[in-house]
Amino acid sequence: IQLLRQLQPPAQQVISGCKINYRQLTLADRFGIVLDIAALSENDFAFYCLDISRAGDKGVLAALLLRALFNNLLQEHLAEQNESLPQMPTVLNRINKLLHQSYLEGQFPFLAGYYHVPKRKLLIVSAGLHVKIEANDRKYELSDSMPLGTLDTLYSSQTSLITDRWLCQVWGAGGRLQLNASL
Repeated sequence: IQLLRQLQPPAQQVISGCKINYRQLTLADRFGIVLDIAALSENDFAFYCLDISRAGDKGVLAALLLRALFNNLLQEHLAEQNESLPQMPTVLNRINKLLHQSYLEGQFPFLAGYYHVPKRKLLIVSAGLHVKIEANDRKYELSDSMPLGTLDTLYSSQTSLITDRWLCQVWGAGGRLQLNASL
């Protein structure tokens, strides 16, 4: 658990010209939602949240596996897309397949996001986490679906917004997280 705390990104940072900050609300005696944010290029970045509270020790292993592989999976997918934006449900299913191939059994509530700065395009997909997004003076909500690790194939929808400022609230059994971004 201490290793996961050390791997958390800085609470405030600038990535691809976008100001990002987050705060986490979890119980002090346990770790819940793991967040990672990384630049993919000077024009875009990706992030994900994984609730490890429902998978015991396998949650920690899943978090370390995703930390090592998420950005590469997304970059490979982007290369296949020929310069177009990623299909986040496809990325989600690749991660789900990876968890199955790694014999990590359990439920892994997960959210993945992608932001293309020049196009101001935000893409978010969730599998098992509750999500509310505030952007353009409107509120959007994603219904939580089956967590990763539950089914062989996930059927999730992708939310797509054009915005230069957004707030994403994520929660599950492991706590709450709030992620803000603005140009």
